[in-house]
Amino acid sequence: MDMVVDVFLWFFYSTLTASVVALLVMAVQKMFHRRMSARFRHLLWMIVLLRLLLPDFPDSPVSMFHGLPYASDIKRAVLALNPFADGQTSKELPQNSQENVSTPNHFTTMNEKNHGIAKPVLPEQAQQQQAPAASRHGLALQLISLVWLIGSVTIIAALFAYTQKIKRRFRTYKRITDEQTLAVMNNCRRKFRIRQPIPLYTGSDLIGPYVFGIVTPRVYLPQAMEKELDHVQLAHVLAHEVAHVKRRDTLWNTLSVWALAIHWMNPLVWLCVKQMKTDGELACDACALEVLGEAEAIPYGLTMIEFLKHASTKQSRQPLLFFFESNDKKEILRRITMIQSFKKGSYRLSAIAVMCVVCIGTAALTHAAQPGAGSIQGSHAVSSLAANKKEVLVDAPIRSYTELERAVKVADFPFKVPAALPKGYMLLGIDVGPEDVMKHGSDENKHTGKKRTMVRMYLQKMGNDGEHDYIDGGLEITAIHGGAGLDAAYTEIVKEEELGWPIRDGSIKEMKKETLNVQGVNVLKAAAHREKEVDKYSVWLDNGVQYRIHNRLDGVLGKDITDADFAKMITSMTAPDQQAYKQYTVQRKGASRDIYDTDDLQQVQKAIGFAPKFPVQPLGKYRIERAQLQPAAIYLGEKDGKASESHLLNMEYMGADINQEGIYQFWFVQFKDVNLLEQFKKTGMVLDGSTEKRTGKTSSVSIAGKEVIKTEVLQENASQQLLHVSYTWAEQNAYYAIGFNLVKSKNNPDWDKNIDQSALVEYLMKQQKMNLADPK
Repeated sequence: MDMVVDVFLWFFYSTLTASVVALLVMAVQKMFHRRMSARFRHLLWMIVLLRLLLPDFPDSPVSMFHGLPYASDIKRAVLALNPFADGQTSKELPQNSQENVSTPNHFTTMNEKNHGIAKPVLPEQAQQQQAPAASRHGLALQLISLVWLIGSVTIIAALFAYTQKIKRRFRTYKRITDEQTLAVMNNCRRKFRIRQPIPLYTGSDLIGPYVFGIVTPRVYLPQAMEKELDHVQLAHVLAHEVAHVKRRDTLWNTLSVWALAIHWMNPLVWLCVKQMKTDGELACDACALEVLGEAEAIPYGLTMIEFLKHASTKQSRQPLLFFFESNDKKEILRRITMIQSFKKGSYRLSAIAVMCVVCIGTAALTHAAQPGAGSIQGSHAVSSLAANKKEVLVDAPIRSYTELERAVKVADFPFKVPAALPKGYMLLGIDVGPEDVMKHGSDENKHTGKKRTMVRMYLQKMGNDGEHDYIDGGLEITAIHGGAGLDAAYTEIVKEEELGWPIRDGSIKEMKKETLNVQGVNVLKAAAHREKEVDKYSVWLDNGVQYRIHNRLDGVLGKDITDADFAKMITSMTAPDQQAYKQYTVQRKGASRDIYDTDDLQQVQKAIGFAPKFPVQPLGKYRIERAQLQPAAIYLGEKDGKASESHLLNMEYMGADINQEGIYQFWFVQFKDVNLLEQFKKTGMVLDGSTEKRTGKTSSVSIAGKEVIKTEVLQENASQQLLHVSYTWAEQNAYYAIGFNLVKSKNNPDWDKNIDQSALVEYLMKQQKMNLADPK
């Protein structure tokens, strides 16, 4: 049933956005009706038809939906406009890919430790009493979705039955072999430059001519038409039908019928399809007259009137098709007026008309690139995380944040957070990314292929000094967009507990589960028991989002979290607001902040006191892996005073092949703290990507005319040598340092061949600082 609802929600969003496009088309037609050709009018309806039928559209900065709330993409719009949701707004997650998933350096994420343990022995009660899977959607929404589906299936079935009936009737019709009639048809076909033969059929019960067939079109004529219409009039009728073939109107009419079958609930769509077919007839008349010539306009109109007299004498409930599609007198008058005033060349599209169609089509057939717009695709592509229309600088499969507000801006769905937390528990960090990558890393063999987004918050109990009391244990609060039902969630928990038993304290001794009702919310409660550890879970569903609270009890750790605390967290779930943003901000001293886009970089400029350099791909050989705003105290070793308040920007780069001799990894650090510069000069400190202080030989070198402090530290093992080298220099009251890790085998002791060091230093020296007003 959830699948039906998901498809209905696509229809719901699609019909809303298509209605907006239809209203725009109607407005344009109304404003310029005197200057708009019939063909132009009909082309505009094609844009509406494509909007109704296509499942998704690309993002564009010129989309007309930028000015409409919640219309940036299907997921956001459906969740926001869904009348059965809580009325939350959503933000959306540019795309790239990286193969290595990195986790925060300065806090331990819970998923690094909880990967499950050996296969549990399930109690018989847990095997026999399986709770039914809960739907992700409300009952009212399910009922409406079912009504929509039944209506669509009924319409499609009726159309299929009608088509089969028509085909059976066509088998009784005879193919026209009259040479004069065929000569008229062939002459029309040549004028329209159609090489494919068009068969002619006739039947006694036909009341009017029409075209049937998309791939191999055929024209059907009433049996009496050859006798009642002369050759000139017959040429007019056949020219109209051949014009339909030329314009592929049978295809467009078929697509419009499918649009009605899907969007039958929307009365505006019925009106649009009716108007589209009417404008299509006008365009077909214009196409026929363009070929026949302006001199034939009046005779063509008289033929249509003569045909109306013929058709009015026939008793039939069937509407007249193609040559005369509407019995509405107003539409008949429109066609006659157009025919009477027709001018040669009016069927052709002017350059202005083409530009208008392209502009309207581009604006209508795209999604708005809203803050965080995008989609998470693939196992390594959480780079589908964007930020406030800012330029993405560092893509990462998983994004880590120290503030809830930033995570909300990049998540591609609205989620809730507990307003009530157990006493003393504070945020340690937030990860946002694809569920597959966050659960299984780069191991694609374990990926499910489902492109679902996960938000996971890590919390621990903190001491009075703002530092965490516990090395392990704590809370994980997870939200998964489109997460599985409760039974499936329990299966996932069991698998996760099985996978990581070697790094945990023994295998699972017992696995327990029960389903509770917490103030109207169905909650799955599960626990994995080991000899010294217990992992407790609470899982529930809310508006298409699966929520999970995971509490790990490692010995005495985490035992202060009671069932009442779980209940308070579940019942206090609320959409993030300013109070939540304040509550879910890392308060721990010395926390680092990851940098992903120019919005983050603006905060870096404020923290370090100058506009930083930000090369993304130095020399075309190295790619940026990570960028962090870090406290200078990490390197100075001071926890108090000015050093703890100053910050630096640390950027990590990787080479193409770490197994080749030469540079494979380096760090680029920018800072303003003169104390840190003195550390490099006096102690010979090097940058090697860790907080471990390594000191070595210091010398002064000249690169690009600047004095540079060079420091070297050599490490050896049985198979290779690792050389740490740092270069430090000053520019305009700012300081820069590059730290290299160089690797080589003992068989090649000549370090001088690695000329990339000076080239990279010179390259970075020449880099301009980022203009954050225009980051590109």
